[in-house]
Amino acid sequence: MKLWVCVLSLTLPLFIPRAWAADCGDTTGKDGTRVPCQCGDRVTTDTELKKTDPVVSNSPADVCAGYGLEVRSEVALDCKRLTLRGSGVGAGIYLDSVGGVTIERCTVTGFEIGIDIRDGAFSTVSRNEVSNNEVGILCEEDCIFNIFAKNTIFANTGDGLSFNDDSVENEVINNRLQDNGGDGLVVEESCIVNWLEHNVASDNDGNGISIRGGGNTLLENTGKRNGGHGLAVEGGVINAVTGNEFNRNTGHGICAIPGTIDGGGNIGKNNEAQPDVTFNGC
Repeated sequence: MKLWVCVLSLTLPLFIPRAWAADCGDTTGKDGTRVPCQCGDRVTTDTELKKTDPVVSNSPADVCAGYGLEVRSEVALDCKRLTLRGSGVGAGIYLDSVGGVTIERCTVTGFEIGIDIRDGAFSTVSRNEVSNNEVGILCEEDCIFNIFAKNTIFANTGDGLSFNDDSVENEVINNRLQDNGGDGLVVEESCIVNWLEHNVASDNDGNGISIRGGGNTLLENTGKRNGGHGLAVEGGVINAVTGNEFNRNTGHGICAIPGTIDGGGNIGKNNEAQPDVTFNGC
């Protein structure tokens, strides 16, 4: 394991107050009966959403006015590819001071934050489609030992996937980060010892991947046509960069500050800033 500690430098957007309506879930009701989930509800038992759940959106006009769903500890939420659609505020799926949660196969769109994990640990966020939010997925405030795998995060107006405020020891594997208005994936200066492997970050307005904390490992990530650098290690110490390839970016393909560990096999082609790969700073 790769454990350190970190501190936040990012100013987060303001949120509307949360007023959770009720508990819901497949076995939440009396004698283990199902309680359909509505916008603002807390999911308290392992649950598979149904088309008939009021929280599920069936058209662009069918939205949650505020938050979508909060998920409690040790609960698995499977959205079955159904959509939670917001009105531009709140979070689509919200985890606050919980652990052991699974969020999978959720389509989350139109919220301030698609999936928001605050003070959460040992959870898995996988195979979700998160788009057209202000921030796609935000991991903050002691967000540790979580797994983010095989998510598609695209067309958010800000960053796609962002780690802030003591986010430590998270595994980020096989995610696609595309067409976001900020960076595709960002690890802020407070956040260290995260593992990023086989992610694809392309066509983002900012950098494909930005690393500002220390002790992170970047292995075989790829991308192209980002508006900044492909992969930028802009801060921190003892970040290890091995086998990454970023081509045709507006900045360098791969650039890193001195002191970054070059593990070899890093490639860049046809980037506007030269050299394609540099470990002498961006």
